[in-house]
Order: sequence, then C-alpha cells, then structure tokens
Amino acid sequence: MLTPYLLSLFHTTITHANTVNLVRYIYWALDCVRRLVQNIFDDYDRKKCKHMRNVFMKRSHTLTMKQTWYLHHYCDKSQLLI
Repeated sequence: MLTPYLLSLFHTTITHANTVNLVRYIYWALDCVRRLVQNIFDDYDRKKCKHMRNVFMKRSHTLTMKQTWYLHHYCDKSQLLI
C-alpha cells in the first residue's frame, strides 16, 4: 500500500513505460522517505539507520534476526515508514 507521501513523489517524477525505470523510481521514493524520516531521529539512530538502510530494500525472508529487529525498531519510530 502506498502512502499519500509516496504517491506525491510519483507525481513529481516522469515515469517511463519500461519496468527498469519504474523500479528505480520506487527505490528512490523509498530512500527519499528514509532520509526525510531519519532527520527526526537522535544522533545514534540517524547514523545507524544510514548504515542499515539495506534492511528497507531486502525481502523480509532474507533478513537476519538482527536486521529484522532494526527494521521493526525504525518502523515503530515513524508513521511514514509503516
């Protein structure tokens, strides 16, 4: 499910018909939301979220227990990451 913020990011970009560019725009939108949200975190969480940004892009069944914990930890801190 796309949040209204993600939908607004798609309206500002030019989407091409091929799937490679569409997937790239999805990853850019997710990264933009992550950067926007991590500005509200404290110093430790902001730096750790920057290093752990790959957990937002991985499939859930490939995450380790530690990565799953960090994913839930950061998703609980902000409503935009849900």
